[in-house]
Amino acid sequence: MAKKLTRSRRQRRPPDAEAGADAMPISGDASAGKVTAVSLPPHLVDCIPWYLSAVDSARLAAVCKSWSVIAARRLADPAPHLFAFRSTSTHRRGDIITAVPAAGEFASSRHVAPAHPELRRVTRRTGCLGATAGGRLVLANTRRTVLFNPVTGTFRRIKKFPGKPLPHRVSPMPVVPLAGDSFFHAGRNKVGVWHAEDDTWTARHIDYAESLRMAVLCGVGVFALDTEGYVFMIDLTTFYATKVPVPSLLDKDHTALTGAVEKGYLVEAAGEVFFVWPLFTTSRVRAKHRDFDPELFVFSDDEDDDGEDDDYFFDDVTRLSGFDVYRLDISGMRWVGVDRLGGDVALFVSRWSSFSVRASEKGCVSNCVYFVCDEGAGNTWGAFSLGERSMLFEHDIGAGGSYKERLWFYPSLKEPGQEDVGRRLDEIGYI
Repeated sequence: MAKKLTRSRRQRRPPDAEAGADAMPISGDASAGKVTAVSLPPHLVDCIPWYLSAVDSARLAAVCKSWSVIAARRLADPAPHLFAFRSTSTHRRGDIITAVPAAGEFASSRHVAPAHPELRRVTRRTGCLGATAGGRLVLANTRRTVLFNPVTGTFRRIKKFPGKPLPHRVSPMPVVPLAGDSFFHAGRNKVGVWHAEDDTWTARHIDYAESLRMAVLCGVGVFALDTEGYVFMIDLTTFYATKVPVPSLLDKDHTALTGAVEKGYLVEAAGEVFFVWPLFTTSRVRAKHRDFDPELFVFSDDEDDDGEDDDYFFDDVTRLSGFDVYRLDISGMRWVGVDRLGGDVALFVSRWSSFSVRASEKGCVSNCVYFVCDEGAGNTWGAFSLGERSMLFEHDIGAGGSYKERLWFYPSLKEPGQEDVGRRLDEIGYI
């Protein structure tokens, strides 16, 4: 015998009873029971997405056709955004931070939009290797590589890099974006290119590939920097590597560049290669135990501290103070220090992604380095003026160092088409 279907008492209640006595109708006469929706004028409806960030407006693209057009227009040529992984004990989350204010105004606060929830599932137990020109994060481990769009949540699993995996003690080299989602990468004993259009790797054996720390696309080739500060040029058609006869960045002429080369950043701007080196200062600070704050009193090294309370202690805190920029002079076979970038150029540098932009088109300040600080008492982002040799602004990314693997990228709503890939390949002369 079939069970008789009956409506529950809650389902049989009238809508007015569900809403409660305090519910207000949108429009119309409530006593007459006539309620109508309010329609805003089209020009007011189209204004709403412009008051949101570009990433937030992209989330509302499915509301109506006009909002979809506006979101696509805003992300057709987006400004650089900052992506930061937030690590937890169970899974990884991420935030997209709007770091470049409109019209070049310095932001007093940051706008944070959470990445797509699919990030938690796709990126488990993977490390970040950078971002593609199409706005995808490159995430990999020893078994798989994933291209993930943090705005839309779409992802693509690709074949892992051919060749032997890197030793655990060696940090991988960031990928070099080429066209669309294609990129250049170096492993333990090979260098190669992943072709997004046909999902294939083209690689060649190079004995010293493991020593390459960073690389950048310039012209028809990739310029790479190894652990000793020497430069190699890798042709993208043959993958033949040539050592450029330029003195090492760590030689006697650049004694200020102490430490590992990977603390710096390699960037291409206006057809030239630049090396950006961060400068740090160390200050002696006093603080209470269990209440350490680097902003507390700063003392000189020769100050007498006799009779201090045992509840206080002293520590040295290192902070980012600026940048030095060096240009690779191919004709003179040397690195040349510069205090001004040619033209309307601004640099964006981070550990996993560095590039240059036309400042007037992206709403930022020219002749500046937009940075993400990962060293010392870092966890900040800001802008440093090369001409004025001063910080324009510096803001915290997150409290307590909660963000990991922070990098610059271009948010995108669409998958790169074959037309976009072909146009970029023509620009760089790559076949």
